[in-house]
Order: sequence, then structure tokens, then C-alpha cells
Amino acid sequence: MMQQLFLAIGVFFASLGVQANCPSFIAEGSRCWMSFERLRPGQVAVGYKLVEQKLSKLIKMSDSERSEYRAEHSTPVVLGPEGSLFMLDRHHTNNAFILIGFELVLVDVKFDWSSMKWGDFWVAMKDAAFLYLYDEVGRPVKVEDLPNYLWEMSDDPYRSLATFVRKEGKFKKSGRPFEEFYWARLFQEQEFLKGVENDPDIWEKSIKKAVLWRKSVEDNF
Repeated sequence: MMQQLFLAIGVFFASLGVQANCPSFIAEGSRCWMSFERLRPGQVAVGYKLVEQKLSKLIKMSDSERSEYRAEHSTPVVLGPEGSLFMLDRHHTNNAFILIGFELVLVDVKFDWSSMKWGDFWVAMKDAAFLYLYDEVGRPVKVEDLPNYLWEMSDDPYRSLATFVRKEGKFKKSGRPFEEFYWARLFQEQEFLKGVENDPDIWEKSIKKAVLWRKSVEDNF
């Protein structure tokens, strides 16, 4: 259902003449509004369940609260070759922004690597750990496999589980790049979400089991 909705959003943006306030020339330090279709994801998947949770939070806000929340959650990006803009964060949040009906995103250009050739750019992105080159089940992918648009991202249920477990268990972030995906793959190995398609209640049970399992793992280290 969520995948179909994202595809419909892609058609919507393709037909939209959204007006942004970013100048034709942007550089490191630039901060301005632009269309979501300009953003390139730095990973293949998001957790749809997590996007739904963020969407539910936005729905409960007033219009002014949503606008303030969006302004407070700008998207850090790298300016790449040919004017490309690669996201460093906010993949889930921006998908929720799109679903709630926002047409523009506030971008914050952290690095200007636009003068690089594509080959050098990809090397720099990998060296800086700005890309997560694995698909929704943990298989390696190439840079060519990265989605062109946010709404083309696939669903990684275990990525959602990783965040739910961190919050439920009050685990601290370590600062490790793509840490939630690391835990997602460990939870996948344990098959905590096996059968979730036929039994939605498995989510609640799985979160509790995964919290206990993660605590035991961390205690052993």
C-alpha cells in the first residue's frame, strides 16, 4: 500500500511546477527551500512503518506546528556534480513530509563537491561514510542502484524495528554511521519479524523480544 502511494506521489511531483527560493547558484553554507524531487537519497531503503509513525505525528499537529516542525528539521546535503543534491539524513522525515502534502524542503548544503568528476565524487562519498550501499535485506548494491527520488525507496521492516527498539529500550546512539541499519541486520538474522505479514500483532511482540535480546548482546560486550 505504501509503495503504491509513493509511486502516485512520484507522478504528482513530475506534473508539478513547484516554486522554490534557492538561487541558481548554491554553494557550501547555502540554506534554502527547494522541491523534494531535487533530493537524491544516500541509501536504498527506509522503514515504511517508521515513516507511518512520523506521518501520524504530523497529522496530529496544527498547520502552524507542522510548518514550524518542518523549518526546524532541515535536510543536510552534499552538492555533487551536475547540481545533484545527496541527502545526509532525514530520509524518513522527508518521506513523511511528502505524504502530509509538503511540496518544498529546507536544505542545508554542508559540502560543495560539485567540481568533482562523478568517479571521484562516489569515492569521496564512500570514504566519508555518506552512503549506505545495501538493499532492504542487506544485499550489497552499487551506486547506480541508489534511488533517484525519495518515493522510489523500498521498505526495510527491520530498519523500522531498529528505531522502535532503540526508543523502547532507551538505548543511546553510538554515533556510528548507519547504526540503525547495523541493528536491523542483526534483528533480521534473529527473524524477529517472521510472519508479520499475516499477524500485525507480531510488531509489539517483536519489539519487546528485540529489546531484551539487544540488552543481552550489549551486556556481553
